[in-house]
Amino acid sequence: LHIPVLYRLIHKTHHHHKYPFGLTAAYASPAEVLLLSIPTYAGPLLFAPHLSTIYLWIMTRELDSVDTHSGYDLPWHLSNFIPFYGAAPFHDYHHETFTTNFAS
Repeated sequence: LHIPVLYRLIHKTHHHHKYPFGLTAAYASPAEVLLLSIPTYAGPLLFAPHLSTIYLWIMTRELDSVDTHSGYDLPWHLSNFIPFYGAAPFHDYHHETFTTNFAS
């Protein structure tokens, strides 16, 4: 979404806040919300798990998104257990510069 045309039309709304906080994770244009919902719902749609598993998956994705935008480097974040998984400081830098640390 950082291709100049897509950034201007779709993703710029999300970068309105240079220093993100938890609620800015969901601050996006309607087109971006639809586009980013594809990877979130693809797994449940393809594998048809139990409804409680779908709820757990969506809750995990949302909590990770809020945590990544929180500005806190929390000890239980996945980045402490999975190498090369960007956490809040990594993503904060992305919001400051807009040109680095993509897909964090």
